Amino acid sequence: MIKRLGISLLCLALCHSTKATEDELEIVSKALDILDPWYAQNPKPSDRKLHIICWRPIDRAYAKNYRQRLRRIMEHIRNFYADEMERTGFGRRTFQLNYDEFGELIIHEAIGDSEFADYTKPEREFGTIAGRC
Repeated sequence: MIKRLGISLLCLALCHSTKATEDELEIVSKALDILDPWYAQNPKPSDRKLHIICWRPIDRAYAKNYRQRLRRIMEHIRNFYADEMERTGFGRRTFQLNYDEFGELIIHEAIGDSEFADYTKPEREFGTIAGRC
């Protein structure tokens, strides 16, 4: 049931318009029939946060200004979800990001054990997969 609800929410987010359609309102009504009792039993908001991990191979540097760029991207996505949830009748619900004491988005850095070439896929008989798309 939760999986079905998640798919419904994703579909609602992808159908971007300024006002919820009748079909969307029907889906929202069904979803709220599930969510409202759960929230009534669990009124305390969760303090879970989305953790961002930026990975790179050992022989590459992180992109210039990647921290600022990732922050803008993640905040834009977070606001998009909040706008869509509000537009479709769920209220302004979205995910939380993790910030440090200075207000900067916490980005965990991960560095691979190998060089970039070790992570690439071998070419196929008809060229790369990306070349055919």
